[in-house]
Amino acid sequence: MKKYERNFVLFGDESAGAPLGTGGVLLYPFRKISVYSFAFPFRGISKVRDALRLQFRPLLGDGINDVSIIPFFLKSAKKSSSGCAFILFGDEASLLENDVAVCGSGDILVWPAPLAYAAEVGGSGLIIWKGCGVITAVWLDDWVPMYYRTSDAGDSTPEAEEEAAVAYIEGQGKSVDDVVVIDEGTMLADELQGAGRRTLDACPAYEQLDLSNRGSKLLERREKLIVSLSRTGKAAIAAACFMLILTGGVCLYNAGISEGGQEFAEEIYSRSFGETSRQPMSSVLAKMRSLRDSGGGMSFGAVMRIVSSAWEELGISGDITIDDIKYSGDNTDITGTALGNEQIQKLKSSLEAKGLSFKSDNTQLIPGGKLRFSISLSAAAKGSSRSDRK
Repeated sequence: MKKYERNFVLFGDESAGAPLGTGGVLLYPFRKISVYSFAFPFRGISKVRDALRLQFRPLLGDGINDVSIIPFFLKSAKKSSSGCAFILFGDEASLLENDVAVCGSGDILVWPAPLAYAAEVGGSGLIIWKGCGVITAVWLDDWVPMYYRTSDAGDSTPEAEEEAAVAYIEGQGKSVDDVVVIDEGTMLADELQGAGRRTLDACPAYEQLDLSNRGSKLLERREKLIVSLSRTGKAAIAAACFMLILTGGVCLYNAGISEGGQEFAEEIYSRSFGETSRQPMSSVLAKMRSLRDSGGGMSFGAVMRIVSSAWEELGISGDITIDDIKYSGDNTDITGTALGNEQIQKLKSSLEAKGLSFKSDNTQLIPGGKLRFSISLSAAAKGSSRSDRK
């Protein structure tokens, strides 16, 4: 779908049924919504959602089960990702799905209505949108939504929402130069189409913005397919390495002399991997070790399940919080604060009982009388136990 073919339609437009069609963008007036920016040293919608749920649990408690977290990636690399998460509260997600079903089941995207005008502030600025009985203020910083506030149109004004948003932005040590105020009642259809298409042209990442349940599930299925293909690729590399070693051995045997065998091995290595090596056998063994090592350690999902389970055993309490989790294939670093050492020891004991071992830990007293702890964890060796490590 080319960007200029997208058709932008406001929810509630009586003519929305026909022009929205397949490939359209439904601009929806969310009421119970918030945003939270993120930057993680990993990627993947499932991993990011699990990490955010862990961060929000101390704040929301059991209410974490009543919110929908939809990550939106502005930047995504092999081992990092950044963007924002749209958080839908209460029955907002179910209301959205019912409304989307009425508009049709085609390949449509669902955007928060104000974001169609992101290009009007150059990706960094304040958008005030009035329509469908609500007034919405959205602050964008380098195309990332950082602030999203909605108020009933009968209880506020665009001027009041702009003032509140500017005060928040200045409180974050930022400033806003571009402010756009949009009133649905005076807006022309051509203006809406032009603004939306300019946004897609200026920031192609918005092509992946979809807050519908269908969009999130599609993205998760796509990621699972990529992981599956990656595993198949690793198996193919392993098979190629084995065949290269076998073929190289035969060539060395048949050549009878080291120089001839070396030339054969170098040629086979070059054809197999598209690169040259003066020591092809050593290079193949290195690739096999790398492939073997990449499968070691504990997956991010497994670590998050263990940490979440341990956290639930502690109960919802303000006595201990986890501020940061850094994951790599070899180890996981957890940083947080606690009122006393007892809570830290309970967390450590729970993590250790669930299969993680401690590489290092550090606890320091910080202003306010609290303790700041830093724990480095790794997967426990098979067959090990707590009694073995004492």
